[in-house]
Amino acid sequence: MNDVHHLEDALDRMANALQKGAIGDLGGLARDIEAASENLPPMTALQAEGVRRRAARNDACLQAAAKGVRAAIARVTALSAEGLRLSTYGADGRKTMVGTAVARHSARL
Repeated sequence: MNDVHHLEDALDRMANALQKGAIGDLGGLARDIEAASENLPPMTALQAEGVRRRAARNDACLQAAAKGVRAAIARVTALSAEGLRLSTYGADGRKTMVGTAVARHSARL
C-alpha cells in the first residue's frame, strides 16, 4: 500500500469512528493522518480529489460531532442548574425519569 492509500485509509477509519461515536479513537487516528500526510509523493488529480473529498467529509462529521457534544453539555448544565429530572428510555422502551425532582415549598405565612 503506498503513502496515498495509507492516508485515504486513515481518513476512512476516522469517518467510521465518527459514525460509530468512537470519540476516544480520534486522537490516534489524527496522529495516523498526520504521519501519513508528512511525506506524500506527488499525487494524480484523481488521488488528490479523493483525499480532498475524504477530508471534507471528515470535517463535516467532526463539526457535527462537536455541535452535538456542545448541545449535550448545554442540556446537562441546564438540567443540573435547574435541578430538573432527566427523562430517558430504558431497555424495555419505556420512558424513565432520572435524577431528583425540584423541591416545591409552599409559601405560608
